Amino acid sequence: MAPSSKLMRNVRIDSLPSDRQIAAKDCRQCIRRRIKCDRTIPHCEKCTIRKLSCPGFPRIHLRWDQGVASRGNFRGKALPVPKPSKPSEPVVGDAHALTLGLYIDTVSPTRDASLLNKHLSRSLDENLLQHFFSTVVSHLTWLDDGPCNPWRSLIQPLVNRSDYLRVSISGLAAAHLSATSVDDAQSSFFLQINHRVRNDTLKSLSYRMRLELCANTTTSRTRSLDFALLEMLACTLILCYSELHIPSSTDWGLHLRACRTMIERCYLRSCREQPQDALSRFLIKEVVDLETFGNLAGFKCSGNLSTDMDSGSFLNTNFWTFTALINEITATGKLHSDRSDTRQSFIEPDMTEWHDKLEAAYHRATGMVTSSPECDAIQSMFHTIIDAHYYATLVYSYQCLAPHAKHIQRVVEYCDIIWHTIQAVTKSSHPAFIHDVFFPLFIVGTQCQIDRERQSEVEMAFLQSISATGFWCNQTALQMLRLFWKHSDHSGNETWIQFARRNEAAIGPFVIF
Repeated sequence: MAPSSKLMRNVRIDSLPSDRQIAAKDCRQCIRRRIKCDRTIPHCEKCTIRKLSCPGFPRIHLRWDQGVASRGNFRGKALPVPKPSKPSEPVVGDAHALTLGLYIDTVSPTRDASLLNKHLSRSLDENLLQHFFSTVVSHLTWLDDGPCNPWRSLIQPLVNRSDYLRVSISGLAAAHLSATSVDDAQSSFFLQINHRVRNDTLKSLSYRMRLELCANTTTSRTRSLDFALLEMLACTLILCYSELHIPSSTDWGLHLRACRTMIERCYLRSCREQPQDALSRFLIKEVVDLETFGNLAGFKCSGNLSTDMDSGSFLNTNFWTFTALINEITATGKLHSDRSDTRQSFIEPDMTEWHDKLEAAYHRATGMVTSSPECDAIQSMFHTIIDAHYYATLVYSYQCLAPHAKHIQRVVEYCDIIWHTIQAVTKSSHPAFIHDVFFPLFIVGTQCQIDRERQSEVEMAFLQSISATGFWCNQTALQMLRLFWKHSDHSGNETWIQFARRNEAAIGPFVIF
């Protein structure tokens, strides 16, 4: 028999199942009605039975410093009464449990409102900056070497000098939190912050770029103008990294092209071939890194800057020492492909020469690891990462320059070594290295066209690494692999590079990072 309406209107909390999920606080509907909430997740029974809209129990609660005034001049206002006080100290700890208390400062008519104060509270901004320099920058380098990390030693000191740089960094931190959060409400919250910050940063950058383009090109550059261009370059690079965290976004390519244009303009105007300052060299290295791993299939002509700067000089002096070789292999492979398409003759490459180059790069990288002040376990794991990239670059050189059947057995053996090193990294107790496996993992995926079991394992490793790092740009590369596997049965001996070039329009741009 159906319960009476009276019983349905009165829910005894002690009659509810004891093993139900319970929230820590009452729902806002019950608080507003001044009744005791049963706190049943996802919606309380008292609201449900009365057919009221229960707001639920979101994990993110925006906490105001002061309540809405109920009387006086501020009665009925949507915002709380401003209270001049210092913002709460940023919380140090788990990035996913950031304190989201909003701080309302007294508006001063004598001080212009900054771009930052339009979107982010001071406490939230400080937490986002802290999250970026403590967590995000660890995923932007091979090995996070503490204060020596260029993002900390070169970029962090500039934050207090540039509101635009500060805002763009906060947007990147929000994008990372959105990409790595397991809670949908929290992910949506940070994604909205990223979108608002990104749009306003783009407007500001567009305005400043117009001013730069209107500048007299014959005027010699001053130190302040140099800093203005580097500031814009850094902001645009950070916008590019933000888009790498947004699922299905390809806007990273647009920002990357803008970075290249700024670099060429800056050093063409200054009549310098090689920048000497550490900040310029670091920013250019980051751009060349992204260009290299965003052009593995050779869609674009690979080459140096129009200022004749040597890209390799920016790459050979850091841990990512294989990037310069990958860039060179891509350019050489594209040249051979173009000559083959036009029926021009070309000399068969000597793979021994590329082996020697890779050996030299390997010894440079291992020498840097030996000199780094890290514990033995971390050094051992980093040696494993270097091994994976060494063999992955070696396989990539054969795929680009010598995709012949006579080398297939050697390539298969290299891929088996790569796969074992990847498993060692993904199953290790040092998750900080998981962001270093995407390129070797992708190369292994390109060589398992008929191995269904290996395909499934590669796919799982991709998804695991994407979830841990937040680099959703790699999902597009995984989708390319899925298409390649699907068409491998009737594509003959076609390599993944040939397949990607033939289906460039359908696949679109992708980056391995």
